[in-house]
Amino acid sequence: MHCDNNNNIRRVKFNKYGVCNVLVEMELSVGKDCVYFCKETAMLDLNTKQVMCTTYKPPENTNWDNLCQASKVRNIYLMETVHGLPFSEGENEYSEFHKILRKICAPYIDGIFTKGTEKAKMLSDILGKRVFNLEDIPGLYSRSDLELVNVERNSAKRYACFNGHNSSSGRIHCCLNKVYRHKSKLRKFYKC
Repeated sequence: MHCDNNNNIRRVKFNKYGVCNVLVEMELSVGKDCVYFCKETAMLDLNTKQVMCTTYKPPENTNWDNLCQASKVRNIYLMETVHGLPFSEGENEYSEFHKILRKICAPYIDGIFTKGTEKAKMLSDILGKRVFNLEDIPGLYSRSDLELVNVERNSAKRYACFNGHNSSSGRIHCCLNKVYRHKSKLRKFYKC
């Protein structure tokens, strides 16, 4: 992997998986029967710098009053400490989630990356193509990188997607920030 004079990551094979073309990040909420669903997605094309970030309403027939207590507790925790997204809010209907994700990822034959084994599997199943886990790149993330850390302490830049993602903990965990942090990590890892 190399960078040009403007510190832009160029398409060069850098590991056994090949070229990293796009970074995908997701935030989840808990629905019926404690099953997770996607609440927010962000994608960053490393070649064109195009960014997409959107949120989803809960799946049809899933409302707060019908959730079991365990799901409510998890969603309150996720909203207050992780993503800051209220359960019932979202820009798109959840029924559109797979369609939107497939449409956006259609141009990428390969080189789709995310961080996390479960997310990589979930995205691979939805897209019908392999999605690679950034954590599998040897040496990219240190042990401390894999722990939940305060973004404000570890990042000079923060990106706002205007969805009100400032949680009560003072952390910003929205997907947009995550894809930019992954990009920054790749740049530092390859000494750009």
